[in-house]
Amino acid sequence: MKFVVIGAGLAGLRAAGLASSRGHKVEVLEASDCIGGRVKTDIIEGFRCDRGFQLLNPSYPEARRALKLKKLDLHPFGRGVAVRSSSGTQVLADPFRHPEHLRGILGADAKFSDLTAFFRWLQLSKNPSSTLGETIEQARFSPLVTQVFERFFSGVVADPSLQVSALAARSLFGYFVKGTPALPAQGMAAIVSQLAEPISEHIRLSTPVHSVANVGEQMQVTCSSGEQLYADRVVIAAGPRASARLLGQAEPKMNALTTWWFSTRHQPTKLPFLHLEVNDGFQLAHTSVISNVCPSYAPAGQHLIQATVAGHHGLDDQSAMAQAASMLGVSNPEWRLLVRHDIEHALPSFSPAHRPLRSRLPRIEVAGDTAQASIQGALGSAVRSINVLEKFQNQLR
Repeated sequence: MKFVVIGAGLAGLRAAGLASSRGHKVEVLEASDCIGGRVKTDIIEGFRCDRGFQLLNPSYPEARRALKLKKLDLHPFGRGVAVRSSSGTQVLADPFRHPEHLRGILGADAKFSDLTAFFRWLQLSKNPSSTLGETIEQARFSPLVTQVFERFFSGVVADPSLQVSALAARSLFGYFVKGTPALPAQGMAAIVSQLAEPISEHIRLSTPVHSVANVGEQMQVTCSSGEQLYADRVVIAAGPRASARLLGQAEPKMNALTTWWFSTRHQPTKLPFLHLEVNDGFQLAHTSVISNVCPSYAPAGQHLIQATVAGHHGLDDQSAMAQAASMLGVSNPEWRLLVRHDIEHALPSFSPAHRPLRSRLPRIEVAGDTAQASIQGALGSAVRSINVLEKFQNQLR
């Protein structure tokens, strides 16, 4: 069979690579002038600045199947968080992975009742009609743990109001329990390069698609240029909004993220954790010294800091720097802004009412993070799309 894959993001590249490995002809059409979709890495003055704060969790089953993780040279974050409050910074970390921070756990303002609240949250979050914010409130955590949960998840789902489905958040939390998110030594773009390598000669850039239609026994893919291609099967993996337009369906609501990248010669902290702030008045979801986690993200003698805010906000560059510096315990930051990434459409808004995109035609499948907002979701959807299309072909025989 011949497959046309629309979109060269993670889902499209995985779908094309899998189809090719199974003996099918593939052609990938990408609207932009580069591959990767929302996963990109800018190299600025020797610093690696991913487009928005992104991580790869090696516990994702589909990442293990699709990627050669050892070749990515993954550098894990610390297994925990550093929490800044009026009483200073407390490190809440896995005592088995970070025994040096056991005192932080024992001295934290968290309470024994939080353990009960956590198990209560696990049960509450099974309700598909509940939002994450509702279940956190109903679980009755202590104030500290409530604020940590809210800050942490707001960055994960790009939604400060936490209107995301509690069930979706529970699934993501399960992967955090199983594995520690990490950074590839060469930046998140290394994942894209690895997926694209086997099919690089079949990828066409700057080729936006206008429409897809059934024509007899084949699918007709019409490019914006007027060029028409024919295929036996089509995988639409153009991102949630573009995929919805091609399917003639309503575009899903998307959440926004903004990430600032700062350079400095003075290491603010040696901690390899995400830093959260629980005092009022802070908009940042988190900050961290990325070069503490993955030194190759910064040139020798330099340090790289990221600061991320979820949703739409009014933070300017100086305010973001001031908040990040305070969270890291720095009073007079001698930092320099490298780049600011405003990502208007970072992730689909997975509210309880969210419904994944689905094709109504049997020769078309949709791939991407429209059913689960994660790299696991994107890669898993690609596998599902190829499997479904092959099964349909077998049924015709």
